[in-house]
Amino acid sequence: MDSDLDWLPERADWQEALDAAKMVGLGEALERYRLLAESRMDFARTVKLDRAVQARLAPEGAAGAGFVAVRLALLGSSTLTHLIPGIRVAGLRRNLLIEIYEAPYGTYWQELADAASGLFKFAPTAVLLALDARHVAGMGAAEKSIETMRACWRMARQGLGCAVIQQAVLPAFAPLLGNQEHRLAGSPAAIVNTVNAGLRAAADDDGVAVLALDAFAREQGMRRWHDAGLWHRAKQEVHPAMSPIYGEQVARVLGAMVGQSRKCLVLDLDHTLWGGGIGDDGLEGIELGQGSAAGEAHLELQRYAKGLMERGVVLAVCSKNDEANALLPFERRWRCGAAILRASSPTGTTRRRTCGALRAS
Repeated sequence: MDSDLDWLPERADWQEALDAAKMVGLGEALERYRLLAESRMDFARTVKLDRAVQARLAPEGAAGAGFVAVRLALLGSSTLTHLIPGIRVAGLRRNLLIEIYEAPYGTYWQELADAASGLFKFAPTAVLLALDARHVAGMGAAEKSIETMRACWRMARQGLGCAVIQQAVLPAFAPLLGNQEHRLAGSPAAIVNTVNAGLRAAADDDGVAVLALDAFAREQGMRRWHDAGLWHRAKQEVHPAMSPIYGEQVARVLGAMVGQSRKCLVLDLDHTLWGGGIGDDGLEGIELGQGSAAGEAHLELQRYAKGLMERGVVLAVCSKNDEANALLPFERRWRCGAAILRASSPTGTTRRRTCGALRAS
C-alpha cells in the first residue's frame, strides 16, 4: 500500500474489522476505530474510516470513555476540505475526537474579525492558519506576510481565547535563478523562504505552534506534497495523497497541547540498539560504533535516542533475551540503570522482561 505511515503495522483484515465495528455499540466501536487508525493506510482508507466514525458520532453525539474532545478551526486561503479526514483519523491514534470547522474559502481574515461569524459560534479549542504560497507571495514583502499572520494570531487569541497553530508556507514555487535564488530577493520562491524563516521567530515570541510543512516537503519530496495541476483545478495546495501524513503532524501538535503526546520511547535490543544478537554473538560480537557500516548506523540511532532523552523523552529498552545477556552491554559498555518489568501473559502466568533506562555516558 502506498502510504507514508510506514511506522504503523499493516492489517490484512482491515475492511472486515471496519465492517464489524459498525455492528457494535458506540463506545466499543470507537475503540475499534482507534485500533484501525493505528494501522497503515492510504488516503482512500483514511476517508473510509473517517466516514464510518462520523456516521456514528453524528446521530449519537457521544465522546466515548478515554477520548479527549478537541475543536479545531481551519482557516486558510486554499482548499482544505480534503485534509479533514486525515486530521480526524490521526486524532483517533492519540485518543482525540477532533471536531473541525472549515471557514468558507479564503475568508480567514473576515472570520477572525467578525464576532458573529461561524468561527466564533464554533468556539474552537485551537485555530490552524494555513496560507498558501501564492497568497503569501502575492502580499509582496515577507515582512507584510508575517505581520498579517501575527495580526491573525492576535485576533484569534483575543477574540476566541484559543491556541493557535501556524502552518509554514509550502515552498511550491520553482526557482528563477537556480542555485543562486537567494540573490533574487523578490522572487516568489525567495519570499516564501524568507517568510518561513521569519514566522518561526515570530511564533516563538508570540507563543504560537508551527506546523513545519516546508520541512516535511523537503524530507519527502515537494512533488509528493504539491501538484500544480491540482492547484489550478481545485486550489488544493497539499496533494490529497498526503492527507494522512498531514493529519498525523496536525494531530501531534494538538496532542501535545492537550497532554496526549507520547512521552516514552521503548526500544528493542538485538538488531536495533546494536547489530547482531547479544545471546548468540556475545559482547564482543555485536556491531556497534566505528569500524563497520552497520555499527555506525546503530550508533547513529543511539545518538538520536540520546537527543530525545535530552529534550525530556523517557528512554527504555525491552527484550526477550535472558536477563543477564540483555544487561551485559549496559553494564560493560554504558552507565545505565536497569529494572525488571513483570507482565502478565494471556494465560495468566508471569514472565520476565528486561528493561533498561538508558543514561548518557
